[in-house]
Amino acid sequence: MGRMMQGIEICRSYWENVGLPSFKDNFSDRLNEIAIGMVGPGSECFFFDDEISRDHDWGPGFCIWMNNLNDHELRRNLESWYDSLPKNYLDINERISVDVDAQRVGVDGVREFYQRYTGLSHIPKDYHEWYGIPSSSLATCTNGQVFHDSSGTFTDWRTALLAFYPEEVRRHKIARLCLSASQSGQYNLLRSIKRKDVYTTRYCLMKFLADCISIVYLINKKYEPFYKWAYRGVAYLKILGKEVSFLIERILDIPLFTPSSQKFEDYVFTELHKGIDEMGEAISRELMRQNMVDVVDAYLWISGEQIMKNAK
Repeated sequence: MGRMMQGIEICRSYWENVGLPSFKDNFSDRLNEIAIGMVGPGSECFFFDDEISRDHDWGPGFCIWMNNLNDHELRRNLESWYDSLPKNYLDINERISVDVDAQRVGVDGVREFYQRYTGLSHIPKDYHEWYGIPSSSLATCTNGQVFHDSSGTFTDWRTALLAFYPEEVRRHKIARLCLSASQSGQYNLLRSIKRKDVYTTRYCLMKFLADCISIVYLINKKYEPFYKWAYRGVAYLKILGKEVSFLIERILDIPLFTPSSQKFEDYVFTELHKGIDEMGEAISRELMRQNMVDVVDAYLWISGEQIMKNAK
């Protein structure tokens, strides 16, 4: 059996072999007024789709981003045209749309698309505008592929966002995450284990790991996607990706509470300390390489304070 085509490959093929010829027949002079692609929510836009992904919002389709959504006649015509296209392609059944409000395929506007994820009707301009946009939103509106954009309107916006947060924003986000990771994983976690507080222990551990994942994305100048894909994506990051992914697996393999004995509790403390300190040291070392901190310290609180101090 051959390799399963990923959703975005199917969508590109559907546009090139079905959509584009029909578009030229119906709107031959309007190609410069639109962009075509697959960008947005959905596993296929992150290239993470698999067999499980096929149960909804997956299959032939594409997005049409109009440069001017206020051209109501063109919009109506495009919507009617898109709805008339064949629903099955390459023996793949019609998309079952569950999240209709997410505008996963079909007609949309360039400005309206980006405003949906950034909250802004323009490319962010200053610290406060950039800082207020969640990483997952920026990941969603800059993923996937653009199949056609002769005017460059959609791509210009995309390129500006892909340039990543301004350096001041990136450093402040890393600093806050270092402080948060240290508080949950290097202070409250072990205290919660001693109290045999199962919920808080597990929460602190996952909070620490989630914060470390977020730091690694920022270190790589990549937007962290929705939590469902954050861990899967971190392993592909060039800097610290594989190392952190391995450490997370190792830490999660440590049994936290059973069996109950002093010897076992000592083992848990030792292994957790070791894994968490290795994570902290690896992150701190990279922060030093990127000239954010002056010394390498496994205790991430130190790194967070240094970044804040150096940013002043």
